Amino acid sequence: MNYNNPAKSLYEFLYKAHKISSGHSNFQRTWSSIFKIKENDTYSLFENYQALVDLYKKTRVLIMESKHDLLSLPKKIEKNEKTLDLIKLGLTTLNFEGDMSKFHKHITSEVLVSLDHLADEIDYIYEIKDSEIDQEQIDSYLEQVDSLLSDILESSLPTDIRVTIHRNLSSIRNALINYHFYGIDGLHTALEQNIGSLYLNQEEFKSQMHNSSVGGFIRIVNNLKAALETITVGKTLTDPLIKHLLKQ
Repeated sequence: MNYNNPAKSLYEFLYKAHKISSGHSNFQRTWSSIFKIKENDTYSLFENYQALVDLYKKTRVLIMESKHDLLSLPKKIEKNEKTLDLIKLGLTTLNFEGDMSKFHKHITSEVLVSLDHLADEIDYIYEIKDSEIDQEQIDSYLEQVDSLLSDILESSLPTDIRVTIHRNLSSIRNALINYHFYGIDGLHTALEQNIGSLYLNQEEFKSQMHNSSVGGFIRIVNNLKAALETITVGKTLTDPLIKHLLKQ
């Protein structure tokens, strides 16, 4: 799955919603299932649905601003606008107590087929590379982060270090959970923030490198950094301090 292409991610979500629901299906239950959150977690549902709408907005910009012949011929523009407008109509009704009737009224099988073709054309025109971090890897990183978050709570580390590590791990966790929305860019931003935090607090970290939680945190940042740098050519993350800390 190419999570670096918003249209691909958008298609995946809409296809799943279309497949598992009917017009009579409960709105909140359907989307909670797709986003893999608790049905009564309205706050998370709202956040995830907003991220879904953001995918639509990014997709629309990529399609409508392209000057490539695949997307800019008059008849093609008209067809694309119709597809995008129908998707917008299907997504703009946010009624947690309602059903999926408006979604199915506007986002039909034909609209999904058109969106799928548009996603392929975006891949080609913008030369978007496939994501090389699959769900199994995401789940593995999440497991490591969750385990370390639990360890930090019971750690004997100074409070300021515990708070710093917990905050940074939480940002990585959020980027991993939302990878299907924001892809490599979301992870890259989280890691930049983590590395910046390491530099700001390097003396405190150096004095605590004997602690397994600190070492585990540094290794998670370094491993994710290495994984991203094999994918995002030209986006090298500064790393001398991480290498130095790992030698402590």
